[in-house]
Amino acid sequence: MTPQDRARTGFVAAFGIEPDGVAFAPGRVNLIGEHVDYNDGLVLPMPISTGTAVAWGRSGEPRSRPWRWISVTSMTSSSWPS
Repeated sequence: MTPQDRARTGFVAAFGIEPDGVAFAPGRVNLIGEHVDYNDGLVLPMPISTGTAVAWGRSGEPRSRPWRWISVTSMTSSSWPS
């Protein structure tokens, strides 16, 4: 099951409706420095085997909580979307 599938399933289980959207973002690490890029230095960012999937949808309660969301994190690279 992909992270998006887990987020969608969790959203449906929590709220009883399909989400309006689902997204996935892989994690990343900067192998060479965090603050050298804006000083004309070189950086080497790369993805890591952790990511976050999020499912969201309108709640039907515009004044108090206009959005509902579920987040799934710490996924291994073998479950990343292709």
